[in-house]
Amino acid sequence: MQLTKYEKEMLEGAHGEAKKFAMEVLIRLGKIYGADRMVKIVSAHIMAHYGSLHDAGIELVEKFVNMGGESFVFLLRKTPLQYRLDIGKK
Repeated sequence: MQLTKYEKEMLEGAHGEAKKFAMEVLIRLGKIYGADRMVKIVSAHIMAHYGSLHDAGIELVEKFVNMGGESFVFLLRKTPLQYRLDIGKK
């Protein structure tokens, strides 16, 4: 897959473990679907509920946040919980 300089940096971990992890997942998906490059986006939204996420999905979100993922907002019993961590800051 053709990557930009910044995408390569993310894949190599230069911008934090969360972005590295995300790039590894995206590269695998790109290979599955035969993508030759990434498409620039401004924002993304993932919607799921515990009935579809189960414990594994919650663990994945927690893993991403603990690696420095920037921001997650999700609802649990109609109570918003937000995790905000700055990438690169410990």
